[in-house]
Amino acid sequence: MECGVGWIFTKQRHVTLLEGFATYRLVSSTLVAEGLAIKAAICAASNSEMRYLNLLSDSLTLVTLLNNGGVINKLKSLTHLSRKANVPADTLVEEALKLFRLSSAPEL
Repeated sequence: MECGVGWIFTKQRHVTLLEGFATYRLVSSTLVAEGLAIKAAICAASNSEMRYLNLLSDSLTLVTLLNNGGVINKLKSLTHLSRKANVPADTLVEEALKLFRLSSAPEL
């Protein structure tokens, strides 16, 4: 399956600093897609030289896995948020998938 991932970096009072998205082919599950989203966000944060990062994800399974597995040691925190609270990032994902499908469509 193909998937799109999106991230939004904000500072206090929800002021947007940076946003982005990516698409991937041949993703085996939604959990893998969520992991790719977190990886992409961390890479984008690193490339923008952010010093502190609080990650929020609407994937409770992934948040639990990463927090309980001791993987999160460089991040300030990784927190679960509701899907309803994640609408702006989901909107970016929808746009990423539209662009991906347009670019992958066969020419007539």
